[in-house]
Amino acid sequence: GKDLMKFPIFANAIAKCDAVLKEHNVDIMNILTNVEDTTIYDNILNSFVGIAAVQIGLVDMLHAMGIKPDGLIGHSVGELGCAYADGCLTVEQTIYAALVRGKASKEVELIPGMMAAIGLGSSQVTPFLPPDIEIACNNSSTSCTLSGPSESVHTFVNVLTRKCVFAKAVNVNNIAYHSRYIKPAAPLLLKYLQGAITEPKPRSPKWISTSVQEKDWNSDLAQYASPAYFTNNLLSRVYFEEGARHIPKNAIVIEIAPHALLAPIVKKSLDIETVHIALTNRSKSVNNIECLLEGIGNLYLNGCEPNVNAIYPDIEYPIPCDVPSISYFLTWDFSVKSDNGLERGCAKCWYKTFDLGICSKQKYQHLLDYKIGGKLLIPPAAYINFVLNFFMKMRPTTKSVAIENFRTYDCDMSVFQKGNSEISMNISRVGGKFAITSEGRVGTWSKNCETEQLLASGEIKAVDKMSVNIPEWKTEIGTLEFEAYLKNLKYSVHENQCLSHLTKYLEGYTGEILSKGRTFDLIDNCLKVVVIDRSDYKRPEVPYFVQNIVFNMDSVKEYNQGKSVQVFYDPETNEIISSAVTMKKIKTKEFLLDNP
Repeated sequence: GKDLMKFPIFANAIAKCDAVLKEHNVDIMNILTNVEDTTIYDNILNSFVGIAAVQIGLVDMLHAMGIKPDGLIGHSVGELGCAYADGCLTVEQTIYAALVRGKASKEVELIPGMMAAIGLGSSQVTPFLPPDIEIACNNSSTSCTLSGPSESVHTFVNVLTRKCVFAKAVNVNNIAYHSRYIKPAAPLLLKYLQGAITEPKPRSPKWISTSVQEKDWNSDLAQYASPAYFTNNLLSRVYFEEGARHIPKNAIVIEIAPHALLAPIVKKSLDIETVHIALTNRSKSVNNIECLLEGIGNLYLNGCEPNVNAIYPDIEYPIPCDVPSISYFLTWDFSVKSDNGLERGCAKCWYKTFDLGICSKQKYQHLLDYKIGGKLLIPPAAYINFVLNFFMKMRPTTKSVAIENFRTYDCDMSVFQKGNSEISMNISRVGGKFAITSEGRVGTWSKNCETEQLLASGEIKAVDKMSVNIPEWKTEIGTLEFEAYLKNLKYSVHENQCLSHLTKYLEGYTGEILSKGRTFDLIDNCLKVVVIDRSDYKRPEVPYFVQNIVFNMDSVKEYNQGKSVQVFYDPETNEIISSAVTMKKIKTKEFLLDNP
């Protein structure tokens, strides 16, 4: 919140919230900007008003830029943000509703409760759920949240953890929300809300309710953003999984919250072409001005036209005479060597061809043995390795290499099994754009069939020294047998795998990749860690897009000479981290197997 306060629109929204909250002795400025006090959010009331205030500010900024939603969906208290974005509640009503949600929770006597996030869908966990624990939130087919008495939930979390099922307690001030245990707070919350929302407005069709089941969407309760609706929101199960099914394919989903907590759920639940955009990050190391602007940039890249000027402070004229000119600071950097166009025959790109197929060199045989469910797949790691090796041949002294916007394309693999395909690579020497294509040759010399296919594309360039912060995760919750898991996903598995097992932590996965002397193995095993996190049981995923890959070529060389590499994958940030290679924003899609 401290960073975002530098935007006038956001600051004005928080000032309106502050005018309401200070009458109740709640300091929203301290809640949003005090990064030193780690106990602030131990008070659930502070959490509720903090979330609502940030949502109000972000909605105001998006509206100012001309970004108007075609649909709205909220998770739990997030439906207050929906009500504000839908025009059903004012700023004052929204922040007050968040306040009294916390007050009602604290002012009545409740049993000591706990909630827990579980790495199983509600249908998977229901059969062995203890009778005093309820499912509070249907998050996705592979995630739900439980609610119940503290001791029971704590015991059940330990049981699941021992079975290597992700289970993590959630800090909710010892209150079991969205269950029968919160019912004593309902009358008081309803009374508070009735004093503020005196003329409830109808909810628009674009607001997808997650507190009322779809079969009841035409009921009186679901029609209005009323005190009864928001009281029911406190009590009822969150039907986010069901509501998310109404999000159309190819949608742009903007998460409006202090932190993109729903990112993993959204990415697993929705169509592979759905774009998730975060605007904020709660990490102390993140500059949230940059985070917000990056999110706005992603909106533009995905077809929106945000009016960015609307969120910046107005320029005050006249400009003071003592403001120095910047022209003296704009000079040519002669330390950078520029391409004079005379090298390598004035070519605008580097170009290389080689054969890949049943008659190709033995060094490519491991690619032709790479199969999922018996179907050949030239893995993305192969294309990354091809272009990296080619680039390093042209620029052998480069220390760090970045590949951006790497993408693979669906193509006919049969040509690699029936004959040979000529693989062509070209890299533009200006900008580094590259394309990898194949030209299949099947049949006899006189009856030759040629088809050209685009296999992969992206940009490659030399960059400054790669900087990386290796995580120090502490809470280990289990291990996964890497080879066994890949077999379940129908991946072809060979002896002497480079990665034997993964250690699972609360934050993500880590494992040691052993060396076989091939950069391909390093890249492929990094991507397979992502595959294991993304794939449902026996439904394999394959990577098809990586926004950013950076190689430390000295570390890659050490790996190829026999040194192992410890790799980390953080599903929340969607990032691979290691000393040799980092990858950011990896997208995967389901690999369709042939019917048995």
